[in-house]
Amino acid sequence: MIILGIIVALIVFVLLVPCGVHLRYSGDFMLWLSYGWLRFRLVPEKEKKNKKTKPRQKSNKPKKKSRIKLTFDVFLSIAEAGLQAVKGLLRSIRFKRFKLAVIVSGEDAASAAINYGRACAFASAAYPVFEKSLKNAQTDISVDLEYDSKTSAEADIIIRAMTLKLIIIAVRALFAVLPVINKKNEKGGASNERNK
Repeated sequence: MIILGIIVALIVFVLLVPCGVHLRYSGDFMLWLSYGWLRFRLVPEKEKKNKKTKPRQKSNKPKKKSRIKLTFDVFLSIAEAGLQAVKGLLRSIRFKRFKLAVIVSGEDAASAAINYGRACAFASAAYPVFEKSLKNAQTDISVDLEYDSKTSAEADIIIRAMTLKLIIIAVRALFAVLPVINKKNEKGGASNERNK
């Protein structure tokens, strides 16, 4: 019983220790995870020193490409589904920094205007959810429309919360987002077959 009690206490301690996520994007994606006073860089992985790697033999087999392309439309669909699933839980986390700058464009003026409208609608729906969590954070959010450029974004976000809450948020968001990705995959596969 004593051993069982110690194991339960350790599990509770691990789940209640505050952890953090630091996400940065500016052309390249970077991700850090902090647990208590420890900090790990997950993406990109650190290069291993003093290890000689054997040259890989080139394979003639064609690489399978993913059918889904992360366009702005796909990204917004995933973000909307994820937000809807976890918006009740987001009030329990804290942002230390939330900097996001998005430049919206499209294939033509009409699609650019539609993408900009969706982005603004998403921002309007998301802000009340994040408002309490952003209370003491360094905040800078902007969404701009430019017809003569490509859609781009820059982000620098730091989140702090208990480990258990972040796990619950991640699981609920994953279950909400997977059907959207599968649906986009099916559409992408169908359009590819029609083009053949």
